[in-house]
Amino acid sequence: MQHTNIHKKSFSLNYLILALALPLILILIILSFNRIRTEISVSSEEGFCKETLYICGNDNRQYTSLCDPELIQQGTKCLGDCPCNEETPTNDIAAEDSIIDVNLPAGPTFCLDIDANNNGIYDFEDLNSLISQLGINCTEPFTSVCGSQDKDFDTYITLRDFAYLISKINDTCPTTPYDVDVMTIVYLGGHDPNENPDYNGLINSVEAKIEDASRYKGYQNVASHKNINFNINQKIVRNGTPPQNRLNCESYLPQIQAGNWTVQDWQTSNCWGSGTANYNQMLLENEVCEKLNQGLIDEVWFFSFGYGGFWEATTTGPGAIQTNGPVIQNTDCLRSIHIMGFNYEASAAFAMHSFGHRIEGTLKAYIPLLYNQFDTNQERYNYTYGVNYYAPNPVPSCGNIHWPPNATSHYQYDNTTNVVWTDCMTWSPDHSVGREYIHCATWSCTQEGFLTWWMQNIPGDNLYLNPNGRNWWGLIANRQTSV
Repeated sequence: MQHTNIHKKSFSLNYLILALALPLILILIILSFNRIRTEISVSSEEGFCKETLYICGNDNRQYTSLCDPELIQQGTKCLGDCPCNEETPTNDIAAEDSIIDVNLPAGPTFCLDIDANNNGIYDFEDLNSLISQLGINCTEPFTSVCGSQDKDFDTYITLRDFAYLISKINDTCPTTPYDVDVMTIVYLGGHDPNENPDYNGLINSVEAKIEDASRYKGYQNVASHKNINFNINQKIVRNGTPPQNRLNCESYLPQIQAGNWTVQDWQTSNCWGSGTANYNQMLLENEVCEKLNQGLIDEVWFFSFGYGGFWEATTTGPGAIQTNGPVIQNTDCLRSIHIMGFNYEASAAFAMHSFGHRIEGTLKAYIPLLYNQFDTNQERYNYTYGVNYYAPNPVPSCGNIHWPPNATSHYQYDNTTNVVWTDCMTWSPDHSVGREYIHCATWSCTQEGFLTWWMQNIPGDNLYLNPNGRNWWGLIANRQTSV
């Protein structure tokens, strides 16, 4: 009996403990639910915007924040300036979970309705709606390509999950491309008199092709927007050849037109070769610095026949850097200006080649360490022209204008034999993201194809796909000198 009573007392005591503990357990469950609910619900008490997520930032801010609802109209859907208080963001998602480091470019930010079904929580339906609002074409809803998954593993799509999504998908914070006002100057002379060069068609083609090549990862995403926008607002056509550094150079034109002009000829005569054009005279007679100082233009493109004496790219003015040719000294330009030299007898691919050298020179001047990690083939510029070296760089990134990642000689854009393991398409400065095997088929085995692919891998806008976190086209467009 005593043994039985002990069991009864023990049972009663357990029941009593359970009865007392149950309310406490329920309280903890409720509190836990409320914690999760607060995390994912639209709550003005937490400083979240009802139905609206604003992504805020500028050149000096690196955070994702949610706006104080008192600052905006409830339920706003817009594309425009962010009304957040950038000095004191109400909720720093990136720092809170250490999931992402959102680095926003300059320009307008955006807001989107993210509680699309108005049920008070952010769920998969909202995520797919967000993807749709952002114009992302998913083959199926909520895939690893288009969505973020449940990154904080709380079974809900939380604000942090949305922040992660926004950090990964393309074109979520579009900015205006860098506008560049261009002056074109054509020296129409020196070419075969039986030819009628279409310099206007070439100008239009060069403009369009370089703009297209500025679309970050454009070969992957047709919606990727251009990072540079040329506005050709000053045009001059001059009959005659470009002035040279010495007199009487015209006497050599028949020899040139007969196809008998060699490197030794122009180096001996100082006529009709790289850098033999008189840039100071060309800038003066076309009032280039005057127009630059008046704010009418940002850069100048010279066009001539193939032996006009231009550098492929050069600069002048205060703070000018060497891009391809040496800096032009003793001009009246009050700020630096890029000066391009193009051949109207050649295709747009060769103009892109020249522009590529400008890009190389600019990035080597302003961000040499970063650019070296992007190129990884720079030392090969020292290799002898016309010699085919046995092996390409075994672990290249993007290469450079003369040396694609799999090239074994200068200008080799069509090497179908060498397959290399490159990280160009997923480039980051520490080469930590991943690599894949490619050969020239990646860029259609042409010079123009490679130059377009190479430029479209330069870190640009759509920075959420850019591990470096900055847009290098501001340097290329001469709008900034650092990133």
